[in-house]
Amino acid sequence: MISPACPARDLAPSGLRKKHRGDAAGFALVESAVAIALLGLMLGFMFATNAHLLGLLKQGKQSTFATELIQERVEQLRTSVWNDVTTPSNLVFLADQSQSRLTSVNLPGVTETIRIEPMVNPTNVAITCLRPVTGTTTVTGPVLTTEKSIKVTVTMQWQGSKRTRSRGISTIITNRGA
Repeated sequence: MISPACPARDLAPSGLRKKHRGDAAGFALVESAVAIALLGLMLGFMFATNAHLLGLLKQGKQSTFATELIQERVEQLRTSVWNDVTTPSNLVFLADQSQSRLTSVNLPGVTETIRIEPMVNPTNVAITCLRPVTGTTTVTGPVLTTEKSIKVTVTMQWQGSKRTRSRGISTIITNRGA
């Protein structure tokens, strides 16, 4: 007779009991190894996603900073005296006068380009001001003081993590609102 203190499974031969426990232990080992592999894979994907998102955040920060600098430059040109904007020798001073935040720390390998051309420009003449972060500002082009309105294009170009990036804006400035 089987007593309640001694269940029927305990009556099985000891060899069978050990074999059954060995199968369960082996299954648990394989199951644990698969779980650890899946956990490692999931963590790897999480870290890769995190690194990608940090890169996107850095690109967004640089893009926003470049846009802010461009808007400051356009505002500076818009509020300047007409002869300073339309004369190449005076434009050098305007370009060098501000933008102390334009550094390679903020935007790696940055170059600023200011292009000023007549609003009606059949001959494609323009003043071009090139300002690299670590060099001398160069300005080329004719004097445009006789023009009634000009088109100003300001562009920032810098080296992103994987490619060269750029931002630019164009606006029209008129002489005395004419």
